[in-house]
Amino acid sequence: MKCWPLAFFCLVFPIYAHADIQFSGFASVVGGQTISKKDDAYLADYSLVGLYDDDLSFQPETTMGLQARANLDLGLTFTSQWVSRGLNDFNSEISYAYLSYTINPELTLQAGRKRLPLQYYSEFFDVGFAYPWIRPPADLYTWQILNYNGASLDHKTRLGKGSLATSFYVGREDSTNNRLLSTFFFNEPTNETWKNIIGIRADYSLGDFQTLISYTNFKLDRTFTSASTTQENITNNNVDFYAASFNFDNGQYLLLSEINHWTSSRFATTNWLLSIGYQVKEIMPYLAFSEFKQEEKIINEDLEEHTTSSLGMRWNFHPQAAFKIQFDEIQDKGSLALVGDAQAITFGIDLVF
Repeated sequence: MKCWPLAFFCLVFPIYAHADIQFSGFASVVGGQTISKKDDAYLADYSLVGLYDDDLSFQPETTMGLQARANLDLGLTFTSQWVSRGLNDFNSEISYAYLSYTINPELTLQAGRKRLPLQYYSEFFDVGFAYPWIRPPADLYTWQILNYNGASLDHKTRLGKGSLATSFYVGREDSTNNRLLSTFFFNEPTNETWKNIIGIRADYSLGDFQTLISYTNFKLDRTFTSASTTQENITNNNVDFYAASFNFDNGQYLLLSEINHWTSSRFATTNWLLSIGYQVKEIMPYLAFSEFKQEEKIINEDLEEHTTSSLGMRWNFHPQAAFKIQFDEIQDKGSLALVGDAQAITFGIDLVF
């Protein structure tokens, strides 16, 4: 979607003098390349097929976003977010567009288009400034569907000495000619639908500790539109997704962990992350280890399995900007041989405004 919605928003909303409109934004300028054997490839962003090769490129992960929030009074707000990516030649698309109604100080109803809150970093994945690495590890954040159209009921309250936020959500997403499936996995036009999405997520914070648990269920449809296809269409495949995260951050020591499990009649995967960091003034060196492992559900099917070991550094050289550099070593252990082994170096600047 082109950037005309932003111009429309700016022209229309000032007509209503009582609407308090706030703008915020973020950007990540990231470059990288593989540094192992020639012709190696590193798939840094599964959902959008952000690939690095042995030529330096700033296209796979450079991203800019702008969010507008209009307060319409009486508990009603409208939020919209546009994101431009190097992979899309910096054409803008809407990633958020939803209404929020505050029922009471603890309860909010939202409806529209949002990011699926499957995992800890799902809802702010594009905001690189919000986490230490160049990106949340691709071994966990690999999915072909990122958004949904639907509704959520969000509740926030105190629990003991901490705070508990829960979200119950329902919806659907239709992806025509899905980028990951069409251009990477099957090399032919592939449509994907996640329907009857129903999920619940709970986040608990207590001092320096944060935890997350979530569960989502949906029905998956996948269709292949090529006349010469040999692929089998999938209809009403029931999928269950479970996730948990435990994090500790006291401003000096950092421990981040996450695990998720997908299961259906056709596939099952277990994926995990462990990362540690140590803050020295404005600089944080960090280590991260992650794994994606598919279990056999269909006899003699090629299986996907890969691990990533990362070493990096974040330098907070400005209150609203950080420089990062990261080395990744990817080992492809599956019979599917998705991308092969590779080593890559990426660097960039994340900022918020």
